[in-house]
Amino acid sequence: MYKHNAHDMEHRNYKPTARLAGRLLLTVILSSLLPFATAAKSAALTGWVGERLMSGTENAWEPFVAADPSSSNVYATWFLPHGPGLCPTCPSSSGVFVMSADNGSTWSRPVYCPFCNREGKGDYDLTIEVVKNPKPGSPAPVYVMWMDWNSTAFSKSTDGGKTWSPETVVSGPHWSDHPWFGMSDDGKDIYAFWTQAHGYLYTVSSHDYGATWTSPQKISTIARRYYYAEGVVVLADDTILTAAAGYPCGSGSPKCTGRISYNIFRSTNGGQSYTQAVVDTLYTGRQYMTDGLETMAADAAGTLVMMYSGASSLSGDNGVYVRRSNTAGASWSAPIRLTEPGATANGSYPAIVGTRGDGFRATFMVDRAGEFNVWERQSSDGGMTWSPEVRISGATSGARYVNSNGFGAPYGDYTGLSVLSTGCTIAIWGESAAGQKPPGGVWMNRSTDSGDRGSRARGCGEIRSVHRARRAGSAPVGTSAHLPEARVPFDSRPDKVTIG
Repeated sequence: MYKHNAHDMEHRNYKPTARLAGRLLLTVILSSLLPFATAAKSAALTGWVGERLMSGTENAWEPFVAADPSSSNVYATWFLPHGPGLCPTCPSSSGVFVMSADNGSTWSRPVYCPFCNREGKGDYDLTIEVVKNPKPGSPAPVYVMWMDWNSTAFSKSTDGGKTWSPETVVSGPHWSDHPWFGMSDDGKDIYAFWTQAHGYLYTVSSHDYGATWTSPQKISTIARRYYYAEGVVVLADDTILTAAAGYPCGSGSPKCTGRISYNIFRSTNGGQSYTQAVVDTLYTGRQYMTDGLETMAADAAGTLVMMYSGASSLSGDNGVYVRRSNTAGASWSAPIRLTEPGATANGSYPAIVGTRGDGFRATFMVDRAGEFNVWERQSSDGGMTWSPEVRISGATSGARYVNSNGFGAPYGDYTGLSVLSTGCTIAIWGESAAGQKPPGGVWMNRSTDSGDRGSRARGCGEIRSVHRARRAGSAPVGTSAHLPEARVPFDSRPDKVTIG
């Protein structure tokens, strides 16, 4: 729920219409993948297949995506702040899960939080990851973490998302907010972070693939700061790091303005203790929704890049910056600005992922002329230099908040980015009208090259568009450039489709 507390609490205070009747049968859905993404008119994009709406007409935000580097499976989650329209027995606010078996060309129909407690009040802030180096002969496990009302919960799947382990609450009995996690390449060691009372940062770890967890411990040491962790890296030498923005006056709300600190929390003893270092300080900007976001990633060589946004002066426009470290986070380079400065350029929503070489892919949003767009830049030298920016949000129609100049506002507090097994990039984010006015939607795009500017990767064809057969209770699919009005049912009965 985290940064937009007032807006998010409105969603969290919704009362469930009924208890979740039971887990949905994923096997039926996942055995019949549907080309679920909806096409819209899109501007020509360099090296990307075109933006697609993933959430249909449902009000949806805060998406995340994770690709399996050892197969063509891709997994995504997002949040429905007002609940699904066709699931009267479900909690009024929860997350959904989808998967693709062909590197994002086609997607399963969304399933309503299959890993959540059936008696939960509401589920928020979902992030999902895939184990990079699974045991030989075994599918890569999928881990997911989220908020079950005010608790941080964990679950995993060892069969490609067909079934999930029982929900495990890892935050103890206390209120928690904004969970984020990372793990070792084999998935054995997992480290989770969240915000607790008065804005302090807490952590737990598991060293047996999520079977058991340590007790929560407070790791932030600077008082009167409200910390939001995002981006967790576990290096090959078992150094654990997370990036966290520290908001002024110990409150994550627009009432507090001033300097934001950008912190690295670092452990070299398996998470038993952490040091805290302030890497940079900037100011809150002119829009609270774009203030002080941060994340981090590592490439295969262990080079770290911290990515963050903030204003150089109070209430100014935000810029997006990166700093790199080749000392396992012990020291950091001077900042490099990724957003081009301009008269009305307000940048934020950083996302970054490392590649199997010494490369990084980064996306961010910028408001340059009253409309936002998503941009991508790449580095092939460990974050020292970056390619020119490429616009990847090219939809020019399909929702009321979309036009040829961009979209009204980011929807939610974070975006997702991952590298497919082909080496191509997949990105997911939320869009809405100005001021984050609902309804908004979840959008996705995939690159058509591997990130090596001198070669083309194969296997990254366009997402196929189809006409779905009409289902009872839903409107017919239109043939215009605008989105169909049909709602997507959250049940286990797949629609019949015609593959074009």
